Amino acid sequence: MNDKDLVKTGQDAYRATMKDGFIEILAGFFFMMTPVIFIQPAFVGIFVLIYVLFLPQYTEIFRKKYTNPRVGYVKLRTDPLDYRPKALLTLLFIVIISSGILIMLMTQDVANYYNWFLVFPFILGAALLAPSAYLVYRTGAKIYWGFGIVATIFGLVMSTITLTYPPDGPFDGLLAFSILLGFGLLIVGIVKFAYFLHSNPVIDIQEDSSSEQ
Repeated sequence: MNDKDLVKTGQDAYRATMKDGFIEILAGFFFMMTPVIFIQPAFVGIFVLIYVLFLPQYTEIFRKKYTNPRVGYVKLRTDPLDYRPKALLTLLFIVIISSGILIMLMTQDVANYYNWFLVFPFILGAALLAPSAYLVYRTGAKIYWGFGIVATIFGLVMSTITLTYPPDGPFDGLLAFSILLGFGLLIVGIVKFAYFLHSNPVIDIQEDSSSEQ
């Protein structure tokens, strides 16, 4: 088996683990909880604690109970994450320039720092193209570009609205964006999970063997 086959095998295995919708559900909860961090920054420490101590454990429990019995389990090689700093810096540069152009088109006042707060939904949405690229790389499925593209378009719409009708608080648009995006991801994750359970029933090996005899 050559390197190309190994890469494809790894992508197929990783793609199989993404069918259960768990990542979408987890990301949905994360985005929906973002307002809590803005309201009470002290909760940042609690979220970090939950992420470090409990998330890996409960992820493994979830996968062992629902995912592995249906699609099997393959221990994937954990390659060091390639951050590609040039690509990330290029994305950051494009996002900042695009945000400045958006502010100029909507308000003609790019020097007003308050307007930069109002384009945070677009900045965050465009930044999500990075994890989309990572998922495409790991799974080989270009459909994951859809997440970053939808988030970017949604962020652009939200920023256009906040620049046209400035809210009371500078982060109101970002909070609304996070809640709505999180809710959408949560719904997608639940639908994927329900479909995953329906289309991948647990096979009883003993019963399957006896039926073949």
